[in-house]
Formats: sequence, structure tokens, C-alpha cells
Amino acid sequence: MPLILPLPLLFPLAALAEDFSVSGTIDGVTVYPDGASITRAIPYSVPAGSHRLIVAEIPEIAAGLQARLTGAGAATLGALSYRSDLVPPRTAEDSAALAAAKAEVERLEDVVRGREDAVETIRLEVRAAQARIAFLSGLGQADGVGASGIEALRALSQMVGEEVLSAAQTALAAEQRAAAAERDMKDDREALEDARQALAALETEREDRVYLTVALEAEAPSEGVLELTYTTPQAGWQPAYGFHLTTGDTPALEVERAAYVRQDTGENWEGVALVLSTSRPSGQSAPGYLTPERLWAQDPDQLARAASAGSMKMLDVAPAPVIAEMTAAGSYDGLTMQYSYPQPVDIASGADNLRLALDRLSMTPEVYAGAVPRLDETAYLMARITNTSGEILAPTDLADFYVDGAFVGQNWLDLVAAGDEVELGFGPIDGLRLERVIDGRSEGGRGFVSRANGRDERVTITLRNLTPRDWTIELTDRVPYSEQDDVKVTWEAAPAPARQDMDGRRGLLGWDIDLPAGESAEVTLDSNVSWPKEKVLR
Repeated sequence: MPLILPLPLLFPLAALAEDFSVSGTIDGVTVYPDGASITRAIPYSVPAGSHRLIVAEIPEIAAGLQARLTGAGAATLGALSYRSDLVPPRTAEDSAALAAAKAEVERLEDVVRGREDAVETIRLEVRAAQARIAFLSGLGQADGVGASGIEALRALSQMVGEEVLSAAQTALAAEQRAAAAERDMKDDREALEDARQALAALETEREDRVYLTVALEAEAPSEGVLELTYTTPQAGWQPAYGFHLTTGDTPALEVERAAYVRQDTGENWEGVALVLSTSRPSGQSAPGYLTPERLWAQDPDQLARAASAGSMKMLDVAPAPVIAEMTAAGSYDGLTMQYSYPQPVDIASGADNLRLALDRLSMTPEVYAGAVPRLDETAYLMARITNTSGEILAPTDLADFYVDGAFVGQNWLDLVAAGDEVELGFGPIDGLRLERVIDGRSEGGRGFVSRANGRDERVTITLRNLTPRDWTIELTDRVPYSEQDDVKVTWEAAPAPARQDMDGRRGLLGWDIDLPAGESAEVTLDSNVSWPKEKVLR
């Protein structure tokens, strides 16, 4: 009879493939203005062979999934696969704080239910006493009572009265005890509501998770860390600034930089290393596609005939194709800044809007009063600065402005690149009064045989300094301008403006006026416009 050996003795023992459920924590997060890149560290330990690591704790993966193995060992990565539908149920255990919060809610719910049952029991006594009163009140309506003798009626009446009084007293006493029990229950209900609120503050994580499998090959027993990096759109940050202006003989400006970070990824971030980046991975990454511009000419008579026929179709000319041009969205100027926060942070999902203080920058401002009397009755405190920080100041609607320690308002801040000059407003100067008066205006034909129309206007601007300090006022006003040869515009100003066509805007004039405390100044502006009589000025 031949000798039959067990299979393991005939062939080398092959390593068996296994699935290992693994879990880890978020190790670091880079937050962008719209989105975030998350790195998760997941320890693993496997024997030799082909295996799969199963991760079922990631709420959402938008894009950019990457994986690598760190640590000593001979394992190599294989395929990665994940799905968001038909995911097996999670069996994650509650944290100690969450379990305690749930237990406290359940305890207080039992207390409140017990007190409600006690109140209802007392209410039953009230209803029973009311039923007795109703019964006794109906005795006088019973058949045969009227035929009773006087003594019998007197006895019945006395008995009914005594019993009704006793029942009413019982009902009143029960109502008083029920009201007292309701008052005692108020504190328990408030405690229950507080406990539910505390539980809701801890239960910010969503149950939805993706199902991720990572294949690996281990020539020998291996252990290390699986690092997963992926992006999510459910996070972002917004810059915030505090501009602190100090006035006086030597003005100074301190810029306090901060950031508001939010996330609604479905899981809480606890003790993560946070990096804030101005990069926009979800935005436009290449220049816009510019299409050719095709021009053609057409006989006006053809246009008129086509219009009268109710159609703008071109005759004898092939229509130009209609191509929608792509327009570039607003973006940064190519500089990407990153801020590594020095301490680990905690951010609850869908709940926290965390404010992080970053740093402070010092700049030297040029302080002046900005005046636009055509629009305003007072001048405004302004500071002109050059961004010498070497970094951009990102655009935000969270820019707070302070003057000598007092909060004066919040406003929008546009992007300020490194080296750019910007003018910041710090509120009205009520003691710098502006007045703009049109002294005279004449309009119409000038001369009996003239074929021209004309308009003359004189404006007087008065500045009054009612403050106890001297001011340099940058005054802005305007005169009309024309781009047509037959519309003539002339003007004169006293004193003459220091700037014309300011910032490339035609007709804008600027004056620099030093106005001592208690003094006033005046600017006059004369303008004349003429145009052909047969035309209308628009």
C-alpha cells in the first residue's frame, strides 16, 4: 500500500491571504480657501503573504488619493479601491465623553418621566374629586326626592353639602400638589435640555463613510504605518485682519493677521497639525482659451431690408459662428503662501469656526484726510501704506479697523500683493466739514446767430477744520470731459489742482491742502461745455 503524506509535507506551506481591518487618526491637514488635503496615519501589522488592509473610517474622498508605507518592513503597496455606496455598517465605539453624555441624557429622561407620572397620579385625584362633586350635585334631580319629607330633604341637603365641600377641598389640595410637582420638575427639564445640548455638541460626526481597501505584499512579517492623503471640498479658511492705526506725531500701523477655519467633513479633527495655504487646487489651473475675433462688413441697405422683414439674417454673407469665450476667474497673482500653525488644533465637524491668531506686521503709514465733497459732508481718516511684509494680504470681508485702540468698523479688503501700495479708510472725521455749492449755472443758446449750445457752471468748495489739530487734506472733485471733437470742454480752478486724470480716470482732479486747526479753505471750479445746436448733450 503506497504511503500517502499530508499535503503540507508534500508542498511548501504557502502564506495565506488575509483581510485586516485597520484604523488610524488624522495626522495633518492642509486647508485651502476652498477645500483641504488630509493625511491619515494608520498603523498596521501583517504576516508574510498577500493581504488587504480595510479602512472604513474615512467620511469622504474627493480626489488626489495617495498612499505610502513607512516604517521598517518588507511590505510593498498594491492596488487601492474604495466605494461610497453599499458600505458595511460601522461598529466604532463611543468615546468615554460621548458615552457619559448619552448616559446622562438617559438618566435625566428617566427622572423627568417619573416626575410626569407622579403629576399625572395627582391629577387623577383631582378628576376623582370632580366626579364625586358631579354625582352629589345630581342627587337632587333623582326621581322621588321631591316626595320625601321635610326632615329627609334637610338631611339629604346637609349630607350633599358636606360631601361636596369635602370633595372640593380634596380637589384643591390635589391641584396645589400637582402645581408644586410641576415647579419641581422645571429644573429637571432644564437639566435634560442642557444634557441633550451637550450630547449634540459631541455628536458632530456623520455616520457616512467610504470603504477603502489597500492591497500589499509582505515577503516577511511586516509592520509600519500606512499614510493616506486625500482631498475634500468640505473645508476651507478665510483670512481676517485687524488694522490698528496709531495717530499723533509719529503715526504707526500694526496689522494683526488671523484666520477662520471651518470644516464639515463628517469627522472631528482632534490634535491635528494644521497648515493654511493660499493655493486653490479646485480653481482654474491654466490660462483661458482665447478664440479668434472675426470682423465683417455689410451693406446698410441689406441690414435695413433684413430688419424690416423681421429677421437679422445677413444676406449673401456667411454668418459668423457664435463661440462662447472662456473668461478667467479671479485668482491670485501666482504666489502661494503657507502658514504652519505651531500648535495642534481641534475642529469639530459642522460646528466650530475656529479663529487662529497668526502674527503681527508693522508698517509706516502716511496719514491724511480724504475729502470727496460731491458725495460726502465730512472728510475721512485715511492711511496710505506700502506692503513691506514680503507676503500678500489676501482678500477678505473680515478686515477690522481701529484708531488709537477704538474700533471704527469692518470693511472689505482687496488683494494687496507684496510691494503694493494701498489706501485704507478709518472712518469719518466729523470735525472736517465739507460744503460744495453750485454758485451759478447757465444753459442754452449764447448769441442771436450762434449755432452752438453751451453750459457754464461755477462750483465753490469750502473746507472747515473744526478739530484741534492740523490736517493734510487730499481733495477730489471732477469736471466733465468729452471724446467728441464737436463737444468742447474747458475749465479753470483756483487753486490749481495738483493731480489731473487721477488713476487714469478722465476728468478727476486732486488737490493737496494743508488746513490748520480752526481754519477754512476754499476751492473754486469753473467749467464750460459747448456743443452743436442740432445735437442733444447726453
